[in-house]
Amino acid sequence: MELISLQLAKERSIDLPMALEGGQMGTIERGKSLPEIEDILFTLEPGKFSQIVTTRFGFHILRVDKIIPQNFKPLAKIQIV
Repeated sequence: MELISLQLAKERSIDLPMALEGGQMGTIERGKSLPEIEDILFTLEPGKFSQIVTTRFGFHILRVDKIIPQNFKPLAKIQIV
């Protein structure tokens, strides 16, 4: 299924730079993308596809490859210099 979705993005996407990458957007951080995309993206389980998402840039079908957890230090371990 992954190869099919990459091939479809390459053939059908009108966003040339992203189409050449098979539709892959890279790592997306919360607060760094369109709200419409993030509303769906941060609720998907890895490997699952979204429904069609409409933004001012067009129509998108999203899939999360993997979730990278944030690394926070506990407040007690932070030193103020």
